Amino acid sequence: MTTLTDGGARTTSRGALRSLLITVWLLAGVASALAQHRWSLAGAAVAAFLLWRVWRGGRYSYGLLLGLSLISAGLAVAMLAAIALGAPGIVSTTLIAFILYAAAGSLLACPVVRGSVTRRHTSDAS
Repeated sequence: MTTLTDGGARTTSRGALRSLLITVWLLAGVASALAQHRWSLAGAAVAAFLLWRVWRGGRYSYGLLLGLSLISAGLAVAMLAAIALGAPGIVSTTLIAFILYAAAGSLLACPVVRGSVTRRHTSDAS
């Protein structure tokens, strides 16, 4: 559900934000399982904590997750370039894991999440 604020900007309900962050958590879990060939409880717990902090408006957690996903995107591009140049020995599941981490970061960069983090930060400063 979207509503209009005083300035006419669109805001989205907390339910949409919650479902988007759960999708990010699931993507990160699948990527971790592909990269490690098993599911890691510690990694899932850390990701869940950081995403909970983002849901509560945590800017540092948001920046950390976004930075890590940008690094993963860079590694995915580098691995694709190496494959295009004929480098042997690149594990495809690792490449898919980096692509999934980058996809999770692109979901974090969407206006719903970014708006939630910046809106909470500006309301705290007032």
